[in-house]
Amino acid sequence: MYRREIIAETHKDWANLIGISYALGGQARSKGLNCYGLVREVYKGINITLPIRNEMELSAELVQKEGANWEKIVNPEPYAVALMRSNIGLHLGVITPDMQLLRCDENKGVVLSKLKKYDHVIISFYRYKADGGEILPIAGGGSVGRAIGGLLTAVAAFVFPPMLAGAGIAGWANLASLGGWALAGAIGASMAISIVGSMVVDSLFPIPSPEMPSLSGWDNNLKDSRHYTWDGVVNDHRPGLAKPWLFGTMKVGGQIISEHVSYDANNNEYLNMLICPVAHRITRFDDVCINDTESQYYGQVQVALRPGDDEQTIIDTFRKIYTQYLSGAKVQYDASADNPTNYIAFTSKKDITGCRLVISAPRGLYEIVGSSPQARDVVFRIQYKKHTEETWNLVLGDFSWQAGNVTDNTSGFSGRIWRGFDTNIDTNAIRFRLISYHTIDETTTFTWSRYRVYYRREGASSWILHGTYEVGACYYGYLADGSWDIVISGLATGKYQVRIDWANDCCTNPYGTHNINAFAIDTLYLSVQAQSVTISGNASNPLEAVTKIIELLDLEEDTYNFRIWRTTVDQTSIYWCDDIFLKTYSEIITDELAYPNHALIGVSAMATDRLSGSRPKITAIGIGQPLSVPPVGDRYDTTVYADEGIVTGTGNTINNILVDGMRKILIDAQLPNPSAPSIFYYWLVRMDSPGFAQPDRLLTKYFNRVHTWEIVGARTRLYLQSTEEIPADTQVMVFYENYAPTDSYAWTIAKVLIEGSHGRITSNHIDWESFAELDADCNELVDGEQRHKFDAVIDFSEDLWGLVTRIVQQASAQIIPYGDKYKIIIDKPVSSPAQVFGEGNTKNVHVYPIPQRDRANVLVVAYLDENLNYDEKTISEEDIQSGEYPIVKTLSPLVGITRESEARRYLRRLLKYNRYIDHEIEFDAGSESIEVEVGNCFAFQSQVNDFAFSGRILGTNDAGDKVILDKSIEIESGVTYRLRVWGADGVVYTWEGVLTGYSITEVPKPTGLTIDNNKPYECNYILAKTSEINTIYRTKSIKRSAETMFSTIRGIVYRDEVYS
Repeated sequence: MYRREIIAETHKDWANLIGISYALGGQARSKGLNCYGLVREVYKGINITLPIRNEMELSAELVQKEGANWEKIVNPEPYAVALMRSNIGLHLGVITPDMQLLRCDENKGVVLSKLKKYDHVIISFYRYKADGGEILPIAGGGSVGRAIGGLLTAVAAFVFPPMLAGAGIAGWANLASLGGWALAGAIGASMAISIVGSMVVDSLFPIPSPEMPSLSGWDNNLKDSRHYTWDGVVNDHRPGLAKPWLFGTMKVGGQIISEHVSYDANNNEYLNMLICPVAHRITRFDDVCINDTESQYYGQVQVALRPGDDEQTIIDTFRKIYTQYLSGAKVQYDASADNPTNYIAFTSKKDITGCRLVISAPRGLYEIVGSSPQARDVVFRIQYKKHTEETWNLVLGDFSWQAGNVTDNTSGFSGRIWRGFDTNIDTNAIRFRLISYHTIDETTTFTWSRYRVYYRREGASSWILHGTYEVGACYYGYLADGSWDIVISGLATGKYQVRIDWANDCCTNPYGTHNINAFAIDTLYLSVQAQSVTISGNASNPLEAVTKIIELLDLEEDTYNFRIWRTTVDQTSIYWCDDIFLKTYSEIITDELAYPNHALIGVSAMATDRLSGSRPKITAIGIGQPLSVPPVGDRYDTTVYADEGIVTGTGNTINNILVDGMRKILIDAQLPNPSAPSIFYYWLVRMDSPGFAQPDRLLTKYFNRVHTWEIVGARTRLYLQSTEEIPADTQVMVFYENYAPTDSYAWTIAKVLIEGSHGRITSNHIDWESFAELDADCNELVDGEQRHKFDAVIDFSEDLWGLVTRIVQQASAQIIPYGDKYKIIIDKPVSSPAQVFGEGNTKNVHVYPIPQRDRANVLVVAYLDENLNYDEKTISEEDIQSGEYPIVKTLSPLVGITRESEARRYLRRLLKYNRYIDHEIEFDAGSESIEVEVGNCFAFQSQVNDFAFSGRILGTNDAGDKVILDKSIEIESGVTYRLRVWGADGVVYTWEGVLTGYSITEVPKPTGLTIDNNKPYECNYILAKTSEINTIYRTKSIKRSAETMFSTIRGIVYRDEVYS
């Protein structure tokens, strides 16, 4: 990003906008942009200022006031605005100088696309022209995404399924509006086959597009993840990434919000990083690691953790957001004081409020004099200006003490007896000596005096107390003067007023002289800033690398240009070493945010041999927040005895926990004695808040973290961060964090639906009974452990329905809209069918074979193993029968499964699906269909296939009247068989008759079937005897007719072998 000249204004801004996140109403780079905000930013770069449009208050009348400063044109041209159609209305984009389309995507932020790709949605083009006669149309909108530090976008970039647009979920009650189909995916088996095999997915999902997405695993969605990568968990500084959600326990990395380099008094370099692993409150972080080694094993490392509470405190090191860029550009010499021709020049990538420059001399600064190096100085200058302005401003450099340039003044202040002065020049520090004399008539036997020093910046209305100073001016009978060296430092550069008040004295002879002459100030110096900066060699070791940090703060937020040059001649002699370089440049955004509801890790690490100045990888084990509450026996249901208010003062600790500013709540229950300090927490749930707090529901009531507690008789005093009072007698629930479920599939799905839909789906739309059933099923013990648990970080873009579908199917279940609610159907063994159908009460019966070509019998998958510190592990399972050859399929990485035992159970079940699930049935049924719901099993009694044999056609015999099967089949004498062949043309061809012989490999060829003997294995077959038999099916979908009593039912074959 460092260039010899300032980037041309007609090019700079649009290119640097790429990657900025989308935000509703976004008009600033630091907080995100919408489509009109993007237009404004591009035009700002070409010195055209467009008015701000507030989407929340936008109307035709407001747009009219902007003026008709546009003209409509037919063909695109550089910087023309393109008006486009989108799924949410109208949308704007900008044509770039190289004739591409710059636009703002809700999920990806600002992106650059080929113009031709959007020809079909572009309505017209607009050229900016004062009084051009046209108004730029109203456009914009989209989902709301809150940015933190301008870096993170909306959680998981959820997109709602089409049926949720507009009216909301209530519209699902009228299934006729969706073609009459209950939107259910194939339960269990369809999930397995569509992921594993490469057969026709449509045969498994005969559901109207686009209401239900087809399943393709997680692979297409994980490209933006910071956790499911080839390199393991990483930290990422890119803007516009999805905010992560944590469920259960998982190793987390996260988005880098801020990073900068600092130096201590001994010139040791520290890298400071603030990352956001999770965009919500969590239980806690454990095992913070730097480069996969626990931080406690590093020297000079400080770690600050924030678990994402509503009222968490700021991490002091990161009150400003730093975005750091590496440079290495050499600073050039130019003799000019203010208008150089040789310099380093660069432009900020976004609007900033400050910057930090690190200038380095990596080989030291010295001159060889005689035979020894002598430290030398290099002076350089820095200028800056707003990108849209012409005048350069000088960055002031080092401060030096100069004899005071002040005017005596006592006005504007009142006290007992006081002196004062005003500075005549700008300064950032003031130094003087305060002298307290013994009384003038020398009659005092002992004098004790107190002085107070006040200051304020010129123009300020209130005074700031700098300090109080006390001394005895007569020590044990010896007359003496007392004095103090006063230093007021750390001031923002400016003019200041100082006042010294002789507040009181005691033990003084009442006849002594007490007047202004009893004290004085002298040796007054002001710190004055030079117009240049000096970097000096280390006098004790001139060959040692030295650095100089220049921090420019309090800029008006905007885009800035910078240039740097040295005014000390660049020596070329071999006896000199005086090259200096711009090591790093950091852009600063002032941000006094504690980031509530964002879990944070702040690390300050000294660059050592183990941390060689490069960016370290910061990870931790994160534990998600409670998704539900524990059973009655594992919690305290009690009341508040008293709200004892806020802890005042500083330095208050309970059990070695700092409780300053926390609220004290006394409850009518006695908790166990806490350890000191405890790394675990209790949670307090306010039962007077709306929502649920019961074991068979998602926890939606307001709950708060108990940081520590102490036993008070039969009661317990809790300490928690809350500015809101909790009245006495309030019903509360308190439970230990380890007893609260954080990894439940059922409550994960409920949380994603409710919070991911931003209010469109509420708790009233959840069929809690079916969700509780899934929770109980997942908690059952299998091989001595919980059947299913969901430990995952969701940090990748995914539509809401697709995400929920994938999560629930990993738990061997399916989610369906059922009336106006979401219901979960578990794929588990059944003891008896809900209904029996047959040829007597059905019509239009169709059997659809599921092709078996390339069904995998060896599955390979990777997952993050909890026993390997959540590093990736790859496993495989196989089901190769006699006579088969291996067909290997590699699945996408598993998201949510972290135990090898559970991952193997998952693979084995998929293999069983592939082995036994081979056909579906569809038919129309009358009133009997009322007894059947999606997910139920039913029996079908008819002359249907039992599908004993299936495989592939090898070709035809020499006569061409028979097909050759891929295996030898034993047949029964006198039994009618039916052969169905899935032809290469996609048509199913059927032959039916009696076969002769005992073990056969040839069967009569169905009429119309064409076989290419040069392409063996091209066609699949199913050979079965017909008999009166009950076959069990699980209901996939039901299409109920509003005009007749008949319903169309589709089911997939049910096999007990899948569950054995």
